[in-house]
Amino acid sequence: MGSLTLDYLSCTFERAKELDYQYVGVQIEIDGFVKPEIIINQVDNFESLLAYYKKTFKKNLNHKYIKGKRISAVTFGNSFSEIERYLLG
Repeated sequence: MGSLTLDYLSCTFERAKELDYQYVGVQIEIDGFVKPEIIINQVDNFESLLAYYKKTFKKNLNHKYIKGKRISAVTFGNSFSEIERYLLG
């Protein structure tokens, strides 16, 4: 995996769409939580969700407004289980 940045996140969404994947999975860590949050985004929402992530997270994928919240991993796949295997391995 490349360096985890906003550019990398953007490339992941673009690549998933180019390769006809159905989902992009985003892992978010929050200070004080035992396990990460996993968000699975559907292909039809890629464009608007990427715009949201760009507006809400810094280049280093730390949340702009909530200290201790950050995107820690991202992947794409065609099933929830495929996303889960990669993110929670």
